[in-house]
Amino acid sequence: MLRPLLALCVFALSASAAEDLSETPVLFDGHRADEVFPGGPVPEGAGKLLTGPSDWIGQPFDTVLLQGDDLEEGGSVMLSRQGSSGDGSDWVGAEVHRYPNGRFWARAVFPEAAPGRLKFTFLQPRGREPKVYGIE
Repeated sequence: MLRPLLALCVFALSASAAEDLSETPVLFDGHRADEVFPGGPVPEGAGKLLTGPSDWIGQPFDTVLLQGDDLEEGGSVMLSRQGSSGDGSDWVGAEVHRYPNGRFWARAVFPEAAPGRLKFTFLQPRGREPKVYGIE
């Protein structure tokens, strides 16, 4: 009896999480992340890629999720949120889960919910841009 109840709870939680993730994706000049971050060498080969700000996200948010490929071992992701006045928040490090094949997902949490534009910094030891499939 306990197992079916536990399975039902897990299903309900995953369904509500999936509903949250189905929100409009973060866009850059109207383009999805997979169009903006196709992967490849980082310009200047510095191992660091700083994106320009995303399109405005009007609904307050405190959590950002992203998934992609080719995040190098030891690579990291940091985010900043720019408010309507143009001032940016402190950079927040994302919790990154990287798989041996290079696939990754990352989650960053800001101290409070607010609308704004996102900036990303990808730090890669060998200087390649990761492929980013989606940012929500």
